[in-house]
Amino acid sequence: MRLSVLVQSFSFRLAALCGLGLFLLAIISGSMIKELLENDNIELTKAEAETALSIVAGFDRRAKNGEFSLEEAQQRARNTLRIIRFRGNDYLFVMNLNGILLVHGTNHQLEGNNTGHETDPFGFDFPQAMIAQAKAGGGHTHYYFPRPGSGVPVRKVSYNLYYEPWGWIVGAGIYDDDIEAVIWKVMRTFSMIAGGVFVGVSVLAYLASRQLVEAMDGKRRAEHEALQASKLASIGQLAAGIAHEINTPAQYVGDNLHFLKDELPGLLKTCKEPESASLSKDALDAVSDAMEGVGRISKIVNSMKEFSRPGTNEMTCADINRSLDDTLTVSQNFWKDVAGIECRFAPALPSITCYASEINQVFLSLILNAVEAIKASGKILPGRIVIETFENEGDVVVRISDNGPGIPEELRERIF
Repeated sequence: MRLSVLVQSFSFRLAALCGLGLFLLAIISGSMIKELLENDNIELTKAEAETALSIVAGFDRRAKNGEFSLEEAQQRARNTLRIIRFRGNDYLFVMNLNGILLVHGTNHQLEGNNTGHETDPFGFDFPQAMIAQAKAGGGHTHYYFPRPGSGVPVRKVSYNLYYEPWGWIVGAGIYDDDIEAVIWKVMRTFSMIAGGVFVGVSVLAYLASRQLVEAMDGKRRAEHEALQASKLASIGQLAAGIAHEINTPAQYVGDNLHFLKDELPGLLKTCKEPESASLSKDALDAVSDAMEGVGRISKIVNSMKEFSRPGTNEMTCADINRSLDDTLTVSQNFWKDVAGIECRFAPALPSITCYASEINQVFLSLILNAVEAIKASGKILPGRIVIETFENEGDVVVRISDNGPGIPEELRERIF
């Protein structure tokens, strides 16, 4: 897979994670807000129920003080609780231990009905739960009950207290469906924000990934072009030397072959004469020289082919000793008059996995640098270049040294 595809894929995944994170944050925030609002409603209904209980207790005290009868006190308490409203539509209610509804803040026609075993649409017997909680010291109950003027049950929470002297269950309730509306509003807001962030991050990630990919592609192209230019320059420098190296053995091959052409007819005529033995030896020597010259030509050409082989994007197994030998062969014209080469190649050196053409280029650069250093040293020529290869704990080591002036101290810090 191309690098650009990987970078863009990563960028879009990052944007998706940001959007998903905001969506999860919306869910968590919605849950927390819902819990806070529900707790607030419970506290509000508790305060309202306590207010109603104090009103009932006040009328009871006035009756005990003889201000009016118990029956009138209870009637006055019911009338007062019936007209009290909280937040517009929230009301108070009162029932006795048998479930008889004594006060309903909005629907007076329900008063007197036995609600002791009434259930909500989900089968929950909420009146009995209210009675049990009130007698236990007070508590809240969640259930479904229609809003005033509506027949559709909605979620409601009530807080219930018990006034034991009269046997009354006094309660106050709040409809919780408002909370759901708030939660959905929060969720919609967060979803819109998450969508906007996702789009924004996606656009920014796409633009950033494009710039990154273009920069990396540009750098890679520049490096490749620089490497190719360096290789071409090196090969160009080698071309003249290689031509000279090929021409020299070819010249004496030609001379020796001409010699054979000129002498062989006479050899055939004098093959029975005494001097034929010496002539035969000269002919054999000429043939040997020709074979040696042809061998040198073959080696130079083969080394040049190996050295100048185009690089690939994949690593291959390479024989380091052979790579060094090929490099020395194609660069011989540069070092033969400047330095003597001492090769200390370890036998049976294991192959390594590398970019072979790049390794050849490195070896060539080191050898040419050594030649230039020896030339610049001012020492009597020829100088000396030592090339060693050996194996060390599973690694193949190549060491190239010369008797030039060495690397200046200020440059060593940059290299090493």
